[in-house]
Amino acid sequence: MKNLLALVRPTVRSFSTAKPMMNAIKITPRAVEPAKVHDIVSFKAKYAQASDRTPLKEARELYARIHIHNWTMLVTEGDIIKIPANMKDVKIGDTLKFDQVSEIGSRNHTLSGERIDPSQFSIKGVVLEKTRVKRSVTEKTRRRRRHVRNVVANNSLTVIRISQIQVA
Repeated sequence: MKNLLALVRPTVRSFSTAKPMMNAIKITPRAVEPAKVHDIVSFKAKYAQASDRTPLKEARELYARIHIHNWTMLVTEGDIIKIPANMKDVKIGDTLKFDQVSEIGSRNHTLSGERIDPSQFSIKGVVLEKTRVKRSVTEKTRRRRRHVRNVVANNSLTVIRISQIQVA
């Protein structure tokens, strides 16, 4: 490396900055082998066996991570969740069964995966209310234009109470 620096003398240019710039030496990166990926933890849905679920069956308080549309919610029994969507097929008082779950657990034990097999648990909720969020008006403007456009947002809201979380 010393011989290379002795042969090629860097040209030092100074501008208004105090640091010199070296342009003559061009260092090309060597081809590097990609790092080996070890499959230590996989997030594929590995369904737990019946012996793994016994501590969850005996637990008094359970929690679950449920997926509704594109929202993920951590719920326990008795929680009230507000979904910012109009669920057209449901009516007030209907019972919903949640089958898209990625985690069920208690204080000491957890059953998790990408999606857990719906035959291993039962999570139900009751639709309490279908309403709308308070109306909000936002003013949209563009630069150098005198026109102001009012955008009204009156979004739907569905309120659900989780009535049952149970491990089968």
